[in-house]
Amino acid sequence: MNKRTYTPEHHKALKRHGENTAPSWLYAWVHATLTRTLHLYYAISSERCTQLHRLALAVTLVYVAFPYDLLPDSSSVLGLLDDTLLLTSAAISLLGYIDARVKVIAGLQAHQLLLKVRSVPKC
Repeated sequence: MNKRTYTPEHHKALKRHGENTAPSWLYAWVHATLTRTLHLYYAISSERCTQLHRLALAVTLVYVAFPYDLLPDSSSVLGLLDDTLLLTSAAISLLGYIDARVKVIAGLQAHQLLLKVRSVPKC
């Protein structure tokens, strides 16, 4: 059994002792999402990433955040679709900068952040 996998009996026992635990699927989802986000962060901060890619990502983020763009978000589904396509293309352009070193660093950092969150005492 995985260390992070909780059986229902284990979950009930921890609740009796006052510990609040999240289900293992939630932990796995948060860990995977955080790891992917850190992949992009470390890819952007990599020395291999060019200034042009960083500028394109910044312009994309400003375009998505600005409410008045080519297809307004409030008008239809197409307004959200163009923002989604731009963010996806910006993320895909950064995939070339995600190497094994970036994956290891992002995975370790995500694990450390989640351990810190789990160890914060409850009020």
